[in-house]
Amino acid sequence: MPEMPIETARLTEAPKGELTERMSLPITIHEIFDAVELIHTPAGETVFDLGQEFAGLFSLRVHEPRGTRIRVQTGEILQQGNFYNENLRSAKSEYVYISDGEEHLLVPHFTYYGYRYAKVEGVSDLKKEDFRGLSLYSDIQPVGTLETGHALVNRLIQNVQWGLKSNFIDVPTDCPQRDERMGWTGDAQVFSPTATYLEDTYAFYAKYLYDMAKEQSVRDGKVPDVIPSAGVDSTACVWGDAACIIPWNLYLFYGDKSILEDQFESMKSWVDYVRRVDGDNHGWRYVFHYGDWLALDNPVQGAEQVMGGTDEEFIANLYYAVSASLVAKAAAVLGREAEREEYQKLSSEQFDIVKKEYYSVTGRCCIRTQTALLLTLKYHLSDNEELTKAQLRKLFDENDGKLKTGFVGTPLMCNILNENGMDDIAYGLLLNEEYPGWLSEVKLGATTVWERWNSLLGDGTISGIGMNSMNHYAYGSILEWMFRHAAGINTTDAAPGLRRVVFEPVLNWELRCVSASYDSPCGLYRCAWHLTDPAHVELEVEVPFGGSAQLWLPLAPAPVMNDRTNPMFSNIQDGSCLLSAGTYKVCYELTKPLGKKYSLDGSTVRELLGNSQIAEFMEKELALDIPVQYMNNTMKETAALFPPAVADWQMERLGEYLQQL
Repeated sequence: MPEMPIETARLTEAPKGELTERMSLPITIHEIFDAVELIHTPAGETVFDLGQEFAGLFSLRVHEPRGTRIRVQTGEILQQGNFYNENLRSAKSEYVYISDGEEHLLVPHFTYYGYRYAKVEGVSDLKKEDFRGLSLYSDIQPVGTLETGHALVNRLIQNVQWGLKSNFIDVPTDCPQRDERMGWTGDAQVFSPTATYLEDTYAFYAKYLYDMAKEQSVRDGKVPDVIPSAGVDSTACVWGDAACIIPWNLYLFYGDKSILEDQFESMKSWVDYVRRVDGDNHGWRYVFHYGDWLALDNPVQGAEQVMGGTDEEFIANLYYAVSASLVAKAAAVLGREAEREEYQKLSSEQFDIVKKEYYSVTGRCCIRTQTALLLTLKYHLSDNEELTKAQLRKLFDENDGKLKTGFVGTPLMCNILNENGMDDIAYGLLLNEEYPGWLSEVKLGATTVWERWNSLLGDGTISGIGMNSMNHYAYGSILEWMFRHAAGINTTDAAPGLRRVVFEPVLNWELRCVSASYDSPCGLYRCAWHLTDPAHVELEVEVPFGGSAQLWLPLAPAPVMNDRTNPMFSNIQDGSCLLSAGTYKVCYELTKPLGKKYSLDGSTVRELLGNSQIAEFMEKELALDIPVQYMNNTMKETAALFPPAVADWQMERLGEYLQQL
């Protein structure tokens, strides 16, 4: 063997920190992807398409002459059919190998990539089977399943799952591909319930929260925007509030108060930090906050606009009150009565300040955005909730039933809509196939969830490169609502650890069916419903041993519950079924059919245009352009208002078409 060069020893500083046992889950290779296509692009490039965006490594078989430079670059999308990765900003996202003349199976180490496409240079006679994608993520275990009768929604579910896997590599990152793959607290916070419905996240988040507490310990309670901080020292509401929200979510899902014991000082020190900044003049409001990040309602528009239209001061003060209330709740669980009283008093004071500052004497929210009204309902900030609901419905009507929300409003939105009797809006948002919406991304080819509603424009062109990721899980939080309300497996604060759930599925004809399960600490809960036709449903639920459930049958006529031969109805209380362990089934006729019947005098213009077939017919065959302010009128009423614009023959043709549906 050749002699090793002599190295001179050098004195260095001792490592900082403390040596502890490992908390991280192993990071391992899971799914392996064969290339679905080897593309020869218009630009003359050779590009492998793996068919799915993910995070991980790759293997590439090579056998080139000695000295050949082989280069692999990765990217998320194609543009004009060519390889593209400019949205990764300063991240090179590449692998370079100089051949020694021997055959090798190349697999990178000490790094990972977020990608779907790989451009390879320097390899002659490439074949599809030469390249394989190796997905890499923490060794989390799946606990939840969710499937519907709608193909696009099922693809969305997969997209959310892949967004989770791509960003669960030891740290809950915001994105896995560009020069920013860090543990952003805001993203982690809003996605934590969805993640926990899908995977066993306890150990994963416990490690993240441990790191968060360590960062706080040298910052007097402040939570940096990213954990580990990686040199970042800024903080903000909603993002820093992860210190209180994530531990509480874990407690509700797992019922293990040790996470509250471990994180109580972290939770408390965050609220104490905010309290010091806030002082006597609401100072917390006036530092920079991300607010409803990436919402679409900022009056200053633009493809790369990042700030939402909801007052950041309002959000900051409100989340101060929310986090203080969570500290009080944690203190109550832990039997720390003095601290419970202290932080409950602080929370009540801050909620009162928000109510006085941002609400009129009649209970009207003075901030006219979807997110502000959603928060108003969630935290009961107005004494006039009927007015708030009416305001919120009007805002959605004015925006053609579409959302304008960002990182604050979107994760809460559909849950709050359902809880306040607006199931129609919630399902309309899920099933909307136009921009902005989840299914519009799916139809544009997304295989993970985007950072922005407009990450790609309608023609597939990227909207901008300043801050644009095709793999961000934050908006994937829609799956929490699907588990809770579409499927109906709902946790209750009164029974942490899912010792008891509330089954309350919300039926929808366009979905046809939903089947979900959740393997909780108490055992497997399952709820499945299937609409055999618009007027009949089959429903089946399963409750584990040691668990219990309250079941609300959707649109069930009273006589159904009188069937004492069905064990589902052996214990009825206030119109719901109280269930112990077992599997229960029932079929019944709904009190009202769910399939829509359309007519000129019974359907609003909005309802007609909400059906893609009818909308296409009206646009192509009749060329009708109805002003938005008349969307809640029937077509008959609209025709009477605009006799020159809507001719009799157009009304006749539309009426005939509606009868055929």
